[in-house]
Amino acid sequence: MSTPTTIEPSIDPRDFGRPEVQAALDEHGQAQQLLTALEERVRDGDPGVQPAELADARQVVEFARLRVDAARRAATRRERDERAAEYRQVGDLARAVDTAADQRIVDAFGDAVTALARLWELAEQRSGQVRQVAARAAAAVAAADKHDEREQLRAAGVHNAAAGGVAGPATVIVTPADGSGYHLTDVRSGAILAAALGRVAEVTGADMAELEPTSALTSTARVFPAVTEVQPDTSEGEQA
Repeated sequence: MSTPTTIEPSIDPRDFGRPEVQAALDEHGQAQQLLTALEERVRDGDPGVQPAELADARQVVEFARLRVDAARRAATRRERDERAAEYRQVGDLARAVDTAADQRIVDAFGDAVTALARLWELAEQRSGQVRQVAARAAAAVAAADKHDEREQLRAAGVHNAAAGGVAGPATVIVTPADGSGYHLTDVRSGAILAAALGRVAEVTGADMAELEPTSALTSTARVFPAVTEVQPDTSEGEQA
């Protein structure tokens, strides 16, 4: 059995993303089908096919193959030009980054450190005060229980107390003269700092789930070395 004459262009996977090449390949495929059909007619003894017609069909196929090559070269040039344009745009964008903003970030970092240091100071003062009061109140509860004097302790303003430890934080249940009661509970200053960062993450949508403060400072300092020298501004506290 005779094999039809085929003049196939080479296969290039990049052609799937090249519309102009796909169009040329379609034209080539149609020309090849016409040549194959003419050859089959000749093999079947059809006297209506003339040699010139067959030669013309082969030339059309060859011409279509060359058009595929031309389309590929044009696509290559276009893609090269597009890459060059992207390179220029990326360079422009990189040069346009405002490095002056780095100092603004360091300044804002200093403001944040000052605010968080002040928050920690206030939280530490409260925590120490609550733990001190809770320790004395827990001792008073023990004494009142020992001497059956809990009513006197409640009348003095303390319903119950825990010094804090494994069982939980230091707590005093205060009973003011008006009869209302509330829990005075220790919250460690570090937890309040962490809560502030957690709230910032909620408000801004920042992803800080896997960040550890010390390593984050180290990695940030590689870009903004000045942050390692930032100290809290205590002038406001001194004026107060």
